[in-house]
Amino acid sequence: MPPALLAFAEKMAVQMEEAELSQDKAKIFFTELEDCVLNQKDKNAVSVQAICLMNAEDLSEVYPDLAGKYQGPRKGASMEVLRMLEGVEAGE
Repeated sequence: MPPALLAFAEKMAVQMEEAELSQDKAKIFFTELEDCVLNQKDKNAVSVQAICLMNAEDLSEVYPDLAGKYQGPRKGASMEVLRMLEGVEAGE
């Protein structure tokens, strides 16, 4: 894994821990994750987008009221991001 992607994943992990402890923080962080998935200018950022989408999915499971909001980033994600996410979920 490239160092920049590793640093990004570590930062996301810390933010996820905080978000899982507070619904208010989760809502704020979810908005950031949604922006990450839907508004990436760099089309080479598929790994970053997949991490963001995976975290959004996890938060929507912790806080069911975010589940409806999860559909926006899921539907707006590119096929590459969805394939990568499916690969991670399948254990590839």
